[in-house]
Amino acid sequence: MGDDHYPRIDIKRLSWEEYALICVVAVSVIIYGIHISQFKQLPSPIFGGDIYRDRGFVKNIVAGNPVWSDGFYANEIQYYPYLVFALQALFVKITGVSVDGVVLYFPLITLILSAIAWYVLGLRIFKIKRWALLTSLSFIGFVHWYFPKSAGVAVFLTIPLFLYFWLKYEQENKLIDSVFAGLFLGLTSLIWGGIFVGIIMTSGVVIVYFFIKELVNNHKHKNSINLWKTIYSYIKKYYPLFIVAILISLIFFLPLLIKYQMKEYNLVTKWGDEKIGLLGPSWILSSFKGLFFDTSSIITIIFTLISLIGILSMLFSKKRFENIFVLALFIGNIIILQHHLITRPLLHWSFLPQKMAYLYFFIPIFFVFGILTISSFMKKENIKKLVFIAALIIIVISFSHKYSVMSNDQWDKAGRSDPAYVKSLYALGDFLEKNMAKDETVLSNDESGFMLAIVSGRKVMLTRRTHASYYVDIDKRIAEATVAMYGNNVDLTKEILDRYNVKYLYLDQNIFQNYMRVRPDLKQFLVENKIAFVEAYDRYDIAVPPERANMQDLLLIPPQNLSEEFTSLWIPVHNVVVQGQTVGQLFRLKES
Repeated sequence: MGDDHYPRIDIKRLSWEEYALICVVAVSVIIYGIHISQFKQLPSPIFGGDIYRDRGFVKNIVAGNPVWSDGFYANEIQYYPYLVFALQALFVKITGVSVDGVVLYFPLITLILSAIAWYVLGLRIFKIKRWALLTSLSFIGFVHWYFPKSAGVAVFLTIPLFLYFWLKYEQENKLIDSVFAGLFLGLTSLIWGGIFVGIIMTSGVVIVYFFIKELVNNHKHKNSINLWKTIYSYIKKYYPLFIVAILISLIFFLPLLIKYQMKEYNLVTKWGDEKIGLLGPSWILSSFKGLFFDTSSIITIIFTLISLIGILSMLFSKKRFENIFVLALFIGNIIILQHHLITRPLLHWSFLPQKMAYLYFFIPIFFVFGILTISSFMKKENIKKLVFIAALIIIVISFSHKYSVMSNDQWDKAGRSDPAYVKSLYALGDFLEKNMAKDETVLSNDESGFMLAIVSGRKVMLTRRTHASYYVDIDKRIAEATVAMYGNNVDLTKEILDRYNVKYLYLDQNIFQNYMRVRPDLKQFLVENKIAFVEAYDRYDIAVPPERANMQDLLLIPPQNLSEEFTSLWIPVHNVVVQGQTVGQLFRLKES
């Protein structure tokens, strides 16, 4: 297809659709901006919330650590893609805005850029600016939400841009579009690893479909089929895209591969979410129900049913390549979400399906196809305009409904509540940042270690395992920490503290109330050092209900009295006080 089939965006002479988009985005930014201004703290639990995790990773860079350094552990490599954290840290350093301020307001930049991305994607699919506008507005009204996590940049922005340039490459066969598609796919890997794997596997399924379809068409039309020549042509066509994407992804993956050989000790991908047996065909069917018949409100029933009309019309009108492309992506994503049904029995491994899902983000496209289908049955132009206006009204109502749901979320409310406790913890973080060297470490309960790292940008010996590096043996660290705290071998205690360069100790209710969990092969080490434990069939992450969790044999280490040999090593240096009550105490290791 030639360029003349696609309306261009002339910055000097914007169309009414583009002015309308600018106005809607501006209003959306103002609405969200006013909402954000009401936050007194991040809308997330400070002991384990994902938003606070991201905050900690930004703080880690702002505090002077390299972008590739682990946000929790000293002398380890960052296990989570860090492009967004690096950008946010740069914003902090350039503007002087607080880390919290940048984390909270950065999603507004993502919203602006994402609205443009969905507009150009809609223009590429539908070829008419009115429907491109509706695509972008559908994104804002249906699937976008205020999401101050780094992952939002991938699902809202880089993936739609990848799809735009890939579709453009299929239509115009220009190498530069293949390179740009690879660029945005590669950038996705530097933002969210799980969705990157999901999209790259989905893309592979789509390409295999194109390949088989070409072979079938050639056979149907009795054209000569040279299998190897066809394979070579596909490799030649797609290798630039994947080479660019993989080279960019190596910025993140190669250091991990060199240092750890990608060997995982902290198997969050196996036990950190729902057990994979619950993610079979019934899970997909449930997802379909949510996509195409969401009964949570009248407005969701309406827009999901229109989306159902859209996908059905696409299925029965597959002559347009754009229809085929979108459907192939959607079905391809469904296929890879069930890959574990094959890879588990044959290869004994799988990725986490729920981290690879992108089905929900096809809704704006399906909705526009649904509106187009409904319009096609209307003969009068005025009636078609009314259908378009009705679509806009549905989007506005959906946005309002979505905003109301967001505002009533428990953590959104928490973000607007009195932050006295959080302020005290931030003061603790300021003390640590001022008094700790960047290579020194704090010892605490694992849950509290998460909090200490995110408020200070300093390193900890233990952290919440669901947010800890896959490649560091956290079970071994926990076992050694309990031996240091509860054991009577002062020489071993000092050896452990020295090994992790522990200079500070933080005590709060977590260390006196919460069990810590380790794997069974550490039993002998605990027995030798007279550490009490309970053998149990339990889950690592107590936040997941037992019936949905990956249960396994574990050693549960209960809170115990700190040994005299251990407590004699420390002097108090800071108290965390809330409303006159001490809720935490920080100690520094006595100088030898």
